[in-house]
Amino acid sequence: STQSTWGLNELEALPTEVGLLSSLQVLSVSHNSLQSLPTELGRLSQLTHIDLSFNSLHTLPAELGCLQHVQNLVIKCNPLVSIPISLGHLIASGSGVQDCYP
Repeated sequence: STQSTWGLNELEALPTEVGLLSSLQVLSVSHNSLQSLPTELGRLSQLTHIDLSFNSLHTLPAELGCLQHVQNLVIKCNPLVSIPISLGHLIASGSGVQDCYP
């Protein structure tokens, strides 16, 4: 499958094995309790859409900046302290980075 939806599951962590899903294009893990993300997400080179909204993320792995096909990164409603500089190209290109601070 090229889409994986794990929303509303009260997940606190994603397994590092998620990095093995090489053909994954859409990853939705919104409305969970994620506090961090595995750096292995940076291996998912086919991702075009990532929804991380409504979690407990304080940081994002810099490796997300390696994902050249991402068109939409939804990070709204997380207590993010900062956004890695490696994600600057997504913001600068208007690729649809969405966030909100409560």
